[in-house]
Amino acid sequence: MTQYAVTNPATGEVEKVFSTASDDEIQEAIAQAHGAFGEWRQSCVAERATLLSRVADLYAERREALASRCASELFLMRLARGMIRDNVLKLLKQCHFLMA
Repeated sequence: MTQYAVTNPATGEVEKVFSTASDDEIQEAIAQAHGAFGEWRQSCVAERATLLSRVADLYAERREALASRCASELFLMRLARGMIRDNVLKLLKQCHFLMA
């Protein structure tokens, strides 16, 4: 099976090696995504807002780890923290809008 490596552009180091998916695995993933979208589309606004609010909470809880990961690739810890904060704020704003 073919593999590909994810390389950190800042250091040139290989971060992780993944196996490529077969055509059948790709089709299965597409079918699962399609099914999940159907469920999402049928969910009410309150359910969506609750889920997005949880996503925002997880981003906030994992801010340092996410920023560190971004910074290891970008060398910009401060910018990474700000980007994550901005995304959390955008998610929360969308949740508040949906719940209004």
